[in-house]
Amino acid sequence: MKIHKKIPKHFMSLDALMILINIFVFYQILSLASMNFKFLDPLKNALSGFDIYDMYYSQIQPEQTADTNIVIVNIGNLDRRGIAGEINYINSFNPKLIALDILFTENKDAESDSLLSDAFRKTKNLIMAFKLDNYNDSKENYDSFKTSIPEFNRYAKNGYANMPDDEKGGYRTIRRYMPFAQIKDSTVNSLTSAIISIYNPQKYSTLKKRNFEYEIINYKGNYKKFYTIDVTDLQDPEFNPAFLKDKIVLMGFMGSSLADQSLEDVFFTPMNANYAGRGFPDMYGVVIHANIISMILNDSYIDQMPFLVSIVFTFLLCLLNVIMIKSLNAKFPILASTLTKVALSFQTIGALYLGFFIFGLLKYKINLTLAMAAIVLVPSMNDFYHIYEIRLFNFIKRKITKKDDNTE
Repeated sequence: MKIHKKIPKHFMSLDALMILINIFVFYQILSLASMNFKFLDPLKNALSGFDIYDMYYSQIQPEQTADTNIVIVNIGNLDRRGIAGEINYINSFNPKLIALDILFTENKDAESDSLLSDAFRKTKNLIMAFKLDNYNDSKENYDSFKTSIPEFNRYAKNGYANMPDDEKGGYRTIRRYMPFAQIKDSTVNSLTSAIISIYNPQKYSTLKKRNFEYEIINYKGNYKKFYTIDVTDLQDPEFNPAFLKDKIVLMGFMGSSLADQSLEDVFFTPMNANYAGRGFPDMYGVVIHANIISMILNDSYIDQMPFLVSIVFTFLLCLLNVIMIKSLNAKFPILASTLTKVALSFQTIGALYLGFFIFGLLKYKINLTLAMAAIVLVPSMNDFYHIYEIRLFNFIKRKITKKDDNTE
C-alpha cells in the first residue's frame, strides 16, 4: 500500500490550518523573545498592557452620562480625627451606606482612634476594605488577609479592595477585577460586591449568577462622571451636600486635593489617552471601584468571545485570505503583492470597525488580537509555508515513494 497516494494533492483548508499554526508559533516565539532578550525591552515597555479595545475607550466611546447614585469623597491627607469629622458630617445627610477604601492596620493616639471608632459606630451601613494576602498558586486561593484593627472593624461589613495582580506591584492597566475570591475554603466579597449586596440585593444576585472569576470593567469615566467631594469642600460653609441622601458614599485617597496629581493608589486604565505607551496613571483606585459599581447597577456588563470561538473565527479569516492570495497570484501575478497589501489594509480597518461597533452596541468583546495577527501575518506565513513546508512535505513524500518502490 502506498501511503502517499492517500494524501490529497491540494486541500485549501489544510493550507489555512498550517498557516494558522505558523501564526501561533511565530506569536509565541515573539512573546518569549520579548521576555528574554534585553534589546526588545523598549518594544515590550511601549506595548506593555496594550489592548486594541483601549482605543475604543480613549478615542471612540461616546460621552457617558454621570452616575448620580455614587458619591466619591477624597480624604486627602486627613488624619483620623479629620476622617471622623468627614464621616459624622456625611452621616448627617443620611446616605444609604459609607464605604472606605482605606485600611487602619494599627492603633494611633487614643483620642483620634476613639473619635474615629465613634464615627464608625454611628454609621448605619459601614463597609470597610481589607486586603487579600499570600496567594497560593497550587490551591488557587488566598491563605490570609489583612483588615483594619478590631476596634474599627467590628462596626463594618468587609470587602477586599485588591486590584488584579497586586502581588506583582508596579503600575498596570486595570481592565478587569474579581467580584469574589477564595480565602482557604471561604468565598468572600470584593469591596464593590459588598456595597452592591447592601445597596441593591437584586443586582448582587445577578452578579453572583454570572459566576465569572473575572469581570471586564466597563468604564464610564473618571471622577467627573460621579458626584465628587474634594477634601476642602466639606469645610466650605456654602457647600450644600443634600444630594448625599440615600447615596453610595465611597471614601478614599485622590491626592492631597483633586488639583494635585499623586502616584499613590493610582492606576492606568483603558481610558488613558496614551493607550499605546506609558504616560501618567490616570485613575485612582476609589474611582475604579465607582466604575465597577456603576456597571453592576446599570447591568452594563461586558461579555467576551470564548477562546475556542476566537480560534474558529481566526481560522476562517486565514482561509479567506489564503484563497484571496492564491487567486490574486493566479490572475494578477505582477500586481498580486500590491493588491494583497491593499486588500489586507481594508480588511484591518474593517475588522477594527466591526469589533468596535459590536463592542459599543452589544458590549461584546471579539478577540481582535488573533484576527489582526491573521490579517497581518498571513502573506508572510503563506510564503513560508509554500517555500519551505511544502518542499519538506514533497521531500518526505518522495522518500516514502522511493521506499514503497524498493519494497515492491
